[in-house]
Amino acid sequence: MARVAAAFGFMLFLPVASFAQATISGVVKDASGAVLPGVTVEASSPALIEKVRTTVTDGTGQYAIENLRPGLYAVKFTLAGFATVQRDGVELSGTFTARINADLRVGGLEETIRVTGESPVVDVQSTRQERVLDRQILDALPNAANRTSLAVLIPSVDFRRQDVGGAGSKQVTGNPTAHGARSEDAGTTLNGMTLASFGTGAATSTLYLNPMGLQEITIDSGSNDASLNAGGVRTNYTLREGGNQFHGVVFAAYAPGSLQSNNLTQGLINRGLAAPNQIKANYDINPAFGGPILRDKVWFFGAARYNVTQDYVAGLFWNRNANNPNAWTYDPDPSRRVWNDQKQPDTQLRMSWQATARQKIGFTAYNTTYCFCPTDASATLSWEAGTRQSYPVQRLFAGDYTLPLTARLLIEGNGQFFDSQSNRVPWDGLAQGMVPVQ
Repeated sequence: MARVAAAFGFMLFLPVASFAQATISGVVKDASGAVLPGVTVEASSPALIEKVRTTVTDGTGQYAIENLRPGLYAVKFTLAGFATVQRDGVELSGTFTARINADLRVGGLEETIRVTGESPVVDVQSTRQERVLDRQILDALPNAANRTSLAVLIPSVDFRRQDVGGAGSKQVTGNPTAHGARSEDAGTTLNGMTLASFGTGAATSTLYLNPMGLQEITIDSGSNDASLNAGGVRTNYTLREGGNQFHGVVFAAYAPGSLQSNNLTQGLINRGLAAPNQIKANYDINPAFGGPILRDKVWFFGAARYNVTQDYVAGLFWNRNANNPNAWTYDPDPSRRVWNDQKQPDTQLRMSWQATARQKIGFTAYNTTYCFCPTDASATLSWEAGTRQSYPVQRLFAGDYTLPLTARLLIEGNGQFFDSQSNRVPWDGLAQGMVPVQ
């Protein structure tokens, strides 16, 4: 049995590009091409709890509005003596920096010029090889919706077991790899902060946050910056935060073994394979609900999940000689197939408080358990000899604070408390003093 309890925390003064969320930036000029300082720039979106984020262009006409959540934004430029310009439909995700420039012409403030065009799709400010899996993609993909099963969908990214229809990717530990990097070089972050891991050599996080509680997952397969201690695959979670209206969703999936095909042929049966791999049970239920506690001030979003995956092992049956002190051989009972078993219940809560026009405080609580009971029974390892690997305690409490002090300086504070327990034990039905048949 191993148990780990740890607390992490830091306060940083960061350039805006270091943070794990998106940015809108650009330069404002007049009709002659001269830069315009002092222009008020507003970014508005339903994704923002405060609705509008504001900044002012500097002496070179440049501006940046950082730490923006995923969503659609409208950007408005106003300056006395010039017509207002508004750009709609700017879509942000991941750490994307949308370059939105504006040209103002002389006119009245009551006059507004609306600019239409495609939202920027190329980030000219970064060299990151980033893939963003947003809510629409997460809802559509038929897999286990954890970071490993999602990462392998990206070209060049690999994991030790593929996931088909939610039945694979069963290991709780391990990391995806890319471009020859080691598994230990990977990193998992929550809003940019390393998530419940201890650096190189122990970088594996055992936490897979609730799928319906995620707004998006960002996966970087290369060109990581200095905020990571190594160059492996980086996964960042962005959580749902609720909104000014109550809304909920329920995801449910079920796959019986009767709907599964197999490639068991008479030739394989003649060679000794009595039964193929087969689903015994595969179901997942995941409700989620969120909304306002105080409109435009305090939001919440909660989710819960119960996931079960049980797979019959090809050619493996119950050993009639289990717990028989007078027999040391494997005697299969064809009427009793055996299976590997995985169960994972979890709960997750995210709360956001817009304390002032600029200061935002967030709190995240996540609790889960895992049981792989067993996880490694195979054609060469009997069911009673398989390892029961359980994680009875997996709790995370995290807090975050952000203050965009200027267009070029972000104050960020984060803290975590992580309590983890893991056990690797033999089958509890094994009689004392017995050695299981391998």
